[in-house]
Amino acid sequence: MNASFLYIADRGGLKIYRVEDHVPRLLEFFPVDDAKGRWRDHLTDKAGGFPAGKTAGHGNSTAERLRLEAETDMRCLRKIATRLCESLDEHIDVGWSFAAPSELNGAILDGLPDRYRSRLVQSLRADLLNTTEDELATHFDLHAVPNH
Repeated sequence: MNASFLYIADRGGLKIYRVEDHVPRLLEFFPVDDAKGRWRDHLTDKAGGFPAGKTAGHGNSTAERLRLEAETDMRCLRKIATRLCESLDEHIDVGWSFAAPSELNGAILDGLPDRYRSRLVQSLRADLLNTTEDELATHFDLHAVPNH
C-alpha cells in the first residue's frame, strides 16, 4: 500500500497533505489553540478547588493535579488524534504516512484504533510541521505513490 496522504503534527496543530504526482499538496491546517496563548489565560485561582470530602482537608493540594503543561499536552494530543481520525474516515482504504516529534509520535499513534494503524505506510519521529512541501518529499518515500 502506498501513502496517498501525509499527516504532520506537533503541539501547534496538524497539517494534512494529499500526495499528487509524488509531491505533497497542503489540504488543511488544523491549529490547536491550547498549545499557544498567554499563560494568564490558562492559569486561574481555581487550583485545588475540588471538594475535600472525607480527606480531612488534605484534598485541596495543587500537587494532586497534573501540571498545566501535561494537561495542555493531553488536550492537544486528543484534538490532533480526533482530527486525524476524522480525516482518515473521509479517505477510507488509502495508505497514509505520519510525522510528529518523538515525544508526540507514539502517544498519538498508539491511541489510534487498528483500522487506522493498519493503513499506516510510514511513521517518522521528526518535527516537520514547518517544512516546505518540496522538503517533505525528501523525508517520505513518495516515489511509488500512484497519481490521483
